[in-house]
Amino acid sequence: MTAAPSPTIPLCDIPALPVEQLDEMLRTGRFDAAGLRTDTPWDAWSMQRDDAPIFAAIVRALVPKRHLEFGTWEGFGSRLVLQNSPATVWSLNLPHGETTDTGDWQYAGVFDDPAELPPAAGPPQDFREGGGHVYYQTDAHGFIGRLVHDARLGHRFNQVLCDSRDWDTAAYPSGFFDSVFIDGGHHPDTVISDTRKALPLLRPGGVILWHDACPDPDILAQGGAPAGVMTALRELSGELQVACSHLCWIDRSQLVIGIGNDTEAAA
Repeated sequence: MTAAPSPTIPLCDIPALPVEQLDEMLRTGRFDAAGLRTDTPWDAWSMQRDDAPIFAAIVRALVPKRHLEFGTWEGFGSRLVLQNSPATVWSLNLPHGETTDTGDWQYAGVFDDPAELPPAAGPPQDFREGGGHVYYQTDAHGFIGRLVHDARLGHRFNQVLCDSRDWDTAAYPSGFFDSVFIDGGHHPDTVISDTRKALPLLRPGGVILWHDACPDPDILAQGGAPAGVMTALRELSGELQVACSHLCWIDRSQLVIGIGNDTEAAA
């Protein structure tokens, strides 16, 4: 029986590559695809359950020494890199977290037990509807990167607190980072800015990943993070063809991956 062709990413010209064939692109001989394919429906997809094992396998194969991350939140991605490689991580996050267009918190969690709170957790909000739980903004104040510190990995972790669009990269040499993970603000303008800041800092042969790259038309039609990321990648298409020697959507995941090119030579 002939296998069905892998889907392609809507909105931008990025080919699909089955996760089982990813080491053909990485060329490390260390990528282990065993157990990484999942049949989780797109509307139930989870970074922690479905994408994180693929991300971790890429990190183990690449063995980065310096990793850059846009979007820290509580530090799940940073901790994953630190636990699966010898890398030192630089991670960017807004100091006061993201808000929606209406000014509401983008990310919040219930913490009724004060013992569960990190230091400097920030002010709570008490919502009486549905039981009166106490909510905290989980991508702001003391929550930022807390999973890294709870794992006692802070000695290899550099937290940058700013709007990533304002981040000054002048102190970082070209090709400084072995790997980059873009998962911060998901508005197209922010994804484009983050990508343009990251690409000159990625070494030739290094890996750059974008998260929330979902190929499902129904998910994209809802707007939100996947639509923003896909729109940004479409706008960046020409630049990525120059900056990346290889570029694909990992089937099945919500990750797009690129391999850094020698952009000076390509130019």
